[in-house]
Amino acid sequence: MALSRPYRGSNPPYSGNIAESQDAADAWVERMLSRIRPNIHANGDVGIDRALKAYERSAALIGVPASGPRSRIAPTSIPT
Repeated sequence: MALSRPYRGSNPPYSGNIAESQDAADAWVERMLSRIRPNIHANGDVGIDRALKAYERSAALIGVPASGPRSRIAPTSIPT
């Protein structure tokens, strides 16, 4: 889970962590789009945004509509 703002009340401020860089996510999705429907596990607004960017960039790079391969992001949650 990675959030753009720290969890409310966390001391010191903590906003989660990201396991992969944007470049690594982009490269993984690019490889997957050419063969199978990709599925990314992402939580929090930062993680979900990173997954969406990876799908959009990779689809544009290989000439496939981002909505074409029915890519997935699961499970998604944003704590309130």
